[in-house]
Amino acid sequence: MKALHPFSAFCFYAAVIIITAAVQHPLVLLISFFSALLFVLLGKCGKISGKAVLSAVLVCIFGTAVNLLFNNEGQTVLIRLSCGNAVTLETAIYSAFAFFMMTALVLWLFTTGSCFGSDKLMYLFGRTFPSLGLLISMTMRFIPYFAKRFKETAAAQKFLGCDINGKGVKNKLRAVLKITSVALSASLENAGYTAQSMKYRGYGSTKRSFYSVYRFTKRDFAVVTLTLLCVAATVSAFCTGLLSYGYYPVFKVHTDALGIPALLLWGAFCLIPCGITLYDEIKWRRSHGANKA
Repeated sequence: MKALHPFSAFCFYAAVIIITAAVQHPLVLLISFFSALLFVLLGKCGKISGKAVLSAVLVCIFGTAVNLLFNNEGQTVLIRLSCGNAVTLETAIYSAFAFFMMTALVLWLFTTGSCFGSDKLMYLFGRTFPSLGLLISMTMRFIPYFAKRFKETAAAQKFLGCDINGKGVKNKLRAVLKITSVALSASLENAGYTAQSMKYRGYGSTKRSFYSVYRFTKRDFAVVTLTLLCVAATVSAFCTGLLSYGYYPVFKVHTDALGIPALLLWGAFCLIPCGITLYDEIKWRRSHGANKA
């Protein structure tokens, strides 16, 4: 996905994230979830922190559990808690698919951050909206820079007796707050210097030329075309009732025969990153084997 043109990559990620969040059809969510998971497992979308993904998934599990325990909608009661709340089958099903939706969104967003860098955002928005492009670029740079500064500050403060792995909850909390304050101040100061530097250079004040290494290829045209077809087919099938569903008061899913092509198109669309990754891998191995021969 890194080799795609910024416009085609932006169209893909915007479409897959919006449709996953808006169209909560069970099959649509499952296809999106397993496609995103497969793309992450292929390991070709850049460095993704396993701890960060695990933390985000745990948050999704927590939200799912809260909804399961406190949402009383649905007709089929499974168990009744001592507090009086009833856990229904419909709520359990909705909570499960809500977990798939939230986890799929988390995985897509993580791959977006790894495959869609600040340089591509500047290419897309720098010409038309220079201030917005600079703001987005600085925001994407701020997070990893803050994490780096936090580690450096924690290592320096450790020699001064301020250790986040020390004994006692109170001492750990005090150390974390102190290190966070120092790292945040340094990060914001660096962001301020960057903004002033760009301002003094006249960024965004007048029209300027842009140099770009990106070229819109046949692959990009195919990705954009498939994106438009998928969005049109999925939205049309959803609006016309071909992909109707309901979680409350009774769980029901209706998929018309004419809605199956829309699901197949959605599946092919979600598997675009995996297809591109496998194609590039096979192409590289063939060229590498030819060079050895």
